[in-house]
Amino acid sequence: VSTGQNWLKLWKRVSMKSPAELDEKTQTAVWISIGECPNTGFKPYIISAVPLDGKIVVTYSKGQPTSTDYVAQEITHPWVAAIISNKDQLPIVFKEL
Repeated sequence: VSTGQNWLKLWKRVSMKSPAELDEKTQTAVWISIGECPNTGFKPYIISAVPLDGKIVVTYSKGQPTSTDYVAQEITHPWVAAIISNKDQLPIVFKEL
């Protein structure tokens, strides 16, 4: 998400208030949705966002539950969002760990 207007639209879509404003000149927002999951144990998170070879590489994890976690067996659609520094407006690529 590269505009403040689209950032606000995204939060409206999930019926939540935006936690911060997006500075379009120096920042980009990333939103990672891991789709439908079979239980509440999935908690995606962003590990890093670093410039590399003319791109920003956003590394993330799905945050899968372990075999010893107690989780509710219900369908979820987990996601995570973050504002990252991107003053050079580099393209974003995603890498799952």
